[in-house]
Amino acid sequence: MAQSTPQRSELDARVPTVRWLVAACGVYLARHCGRSDAATSIAFDENLEPAHLASLVPALQLGPMLHILASRGAIEGNVPDNARNDWDAAYSMTVLRNGRRLRALSRIVERCEKAGVGVLALKGPVHLARIYGDLGIRPMLDLDLHCRERDLETVVSCLYDLDYEPLGKTAIHHLEFEHATFHGHLELHFEMYDLIRAPSAFEEQLWESRVALCAAGATFEGPSVPCGLVFDVAHLVHHDLRVHPRALVDVAAQMQDVRGSAAQDELDRLLEGTDLLSEYEHLETLFGRMFGWVPERSREPSDEHHLATIDNAKALAEQLERHWAALPEDTGPGVLRELSYRAGAWQKADHLRRNLFPRDAHLQALHAGHSSLLRRAEHAARVVGKALRAWGNGASLSTVPPLSLKREVYRRRRNRGD
Repeated sequence: MAQSTPQRSELDARVPTVRWLVAACGVYLARHCGRSDAATSIAFDENLEPAHLASLVPALQLGPMLHILASRGAIEGNVPDNARNDWDAAYSMTVLRNGRRLRALSRIVERCEKAGVGVLALKGPVHLARIYGDLGIRPMLDLDLHCRERDLETVVSCLYDLDYEPLGKTAIHHLEFEHATFHGHLELHFEMYDLIRAPSAFEEQLWESRVALCAAGATFEGPSVPCGLVFDVAHLVHHDLRVHPRALVDVAAQMQDVRGSAAQDELDRLLEGTDLLSEYEHLETLFGRMFGWVPERSREPSDEHHLATIDNAKALAEQLERHWAALPEDTGPGVLRELSYRAGAWQKADHLRRNLFPRDAHLQALHAGHSSLLRRAEHAARVVGKALRAWGNGASLSTVPPLSLKREVYRRRRNRGD
């Protein structure tokens, strides 16, 4: 029997526990980054409901971090023994599981090197090596790797050789695998998120600036500090922040490590080359409020950055218009996948409307001139997305969604006079 959604009163009862856990994350980040404007210890709230603490901590995977804080005296007061035991067990289990995944990563890197192709580690392994320095503090549910699209077939063959099996899930940016023996989940990224895809040439910079990393004896290559941070921010924005809390802590820690460092200039340059500058500022403010520190003064985007963003969105929208106008009724998944990237024009247009046009009259006028085109791109993008999802679920494009596809194609051809 499916578990019912908790009633509102039950959700409200969990709020104090959630607030305390967020504050604990802020304490960990303050200690990690050496901040003097935020608390570096937290009192255990004895009024917290033990059942809520016991359920939320493992669900949010915060047990290992609480273990670290408690062992270092950063949690004051009387922590119940059963809570401490749970946190200690979560830390020990994370050490074992992360070690297994890092050993799997080493085997993949070695196999790909023999095949003459490279892979970059993303997210979890990189954060363990660069941010946390402790194998047990940051749980990894899977491995995230990136390869160049031209090497995709070879890397997939290497994964098959290592007993990884493809999953039935379909995603635009990555393929998903599961190991046949130890059930290790893996995501193989071969394209960038829309906000850091062409024309910013971010992928080339990701590979050119890659660095060697090591975690628990596993050696691998990963992105530079600024490139890794930009990728993680794009990941958050792509998913509208509907991500696991550990991803928020990862990005917040990286933001603090980069601030004022030698990597700051490269980060600013990378952000200027994408549509993420305003989103980055919003995240800084959000994390400041969540974790109790004062964010840096915002770096106001230049007019040149606004204009470049507008041009990029307009170019993508025009490409979507042209591709969609010529779309045949028997369109295959490869064409739809390419169109799905053109659909990023709608995401960029929405970004423009929300973030870039509240102030300058000349920018508002430019936006008004593009709004009709971008609205048409939005409609086409939604139809393409519906067809792509249908294909990903195993449906035939000739029948799903037949009316949407055929009606739109007919309308386009009629408007062109075909």
